[in-house]
Amino acid sequence: MPPQSSNKEFMLRGIRPSHSLTELDTSAKKSIQKQPHWLVTQAVSWMLFAVVVFCWVAVFTLTPSLNDTAKRAGAVPDYIATAVPLFFVQIFIEMIVAFTIPNTWNDYNLADGIASMSAGATQGLIELIVHRPLMILSGPYMWIWATAGFHDFAETIDWTSWSVRFAVLLAVDFCYYWLHRMGHELAFFWAAHAVHHSSEHYNLTTALRQSPFQSLFGPVFYWPLAFFIPPNVFLLHSQVNTLFQFWVHLKGIDSLGPIEWFFMTPKHHRVHHDRRVHKNYAGMFIIWDRLFGTFADEGPSLALAGTENVIYGITAPVNSYNPYTIQMQVWNQLFSRISRTSGIFSKISAWMRGPG
Repeated sequence: MPPQSSNKEFMLRGIRPSHSLTELDTSAKKSIQKQPHWLVTQAVSWMLFAVVVFCWVAVFTLTPSLNDTAKRAGAVPDYIATAVPLFFVQIFIEMIVAFTIPNTWNDYNLADGIASMSAGATQGLIELIVHRPLMILSGPYMWIWATAGFHDFAETIDWTSWSVRFAVLLAVDFCYYWLHRMGHELAFFWAAHAVHHSSEHYNLTTALRQSPFQSLFGPVFYWPLAFFIPPNVFLLHSQVNTLFQFWVHLKGIDSLGPIEWFFMTPKHHRVHHDRRVHKNYAGMFIIWDRLFGTFADEGPSLALAGTENVIYGITAPVNSYNPYTIQMQVWNQLFSRISRTSGIFSKISAWMRGPG
């Protein structure tokens, strides 16, 4: 059966839906305190984290000289496609822990996980057969660079310098922050991005739950970089940004201390997936949320909501594992709202006004 929930339900194993929010919070808290396999959960979470960090560093160290890469079209490998088998290995490890060791990741659901991976496969297939042949993602960026890019400036930059690489990562993530934020504040963008938020569970499969429609709107936010950063250098660093975001969907890691002042972490991203909260939009560097007033800490933000637990999903639950329903439900709701609205300006407003 597909998941049935309302805005006030928690997807926690062993707790009856009839309990109040306070009872749910108390029960969940006691369950965590009595968890017999806490060390196992932490060990596995940190092991998966270490693997992701290793791959992240390897992308830089194994890439040919960026000074040469910047000048040669197609010189950057598809690291995301290469990482897909590793994604599945990590998901398999997470599933084993979730289903064999009691009281670890309580809300893991096999059917939901398969649905999330199916959404990722759909997005990857459409990108392969539609987006790439038509150059929907890379074409405009390459055109801007070819016609208006500051090539002389780029020639003076040592793209192999770690400080330069870090600066490019900051620039890419700054653009991603605004892309992601608009994904929550514009209705038509939210219709695509809501696919990622539609799962009522939080695990590594959720990272793969994506919509092919988001790629139609997202690239425009990176176009300003095309004036300064060669396409291949941008492509490498944007892949690093994407790979980094996989591990933040780990549920087992709690706090990472001072790292959380600067980097996006699972703790920050769990808040982002709360259906009541539209905060923490950064991909790698949480500093953008701190600077632009969209940061929410897990403890205080949940306390304001009157609960100690994140409620995953969207306010109008999908209640289905059907891939088509997952991809199209929010779009159907948006078009239905527009059709019921009279007046051109009201229709434009309905198309633009999002949930965040």
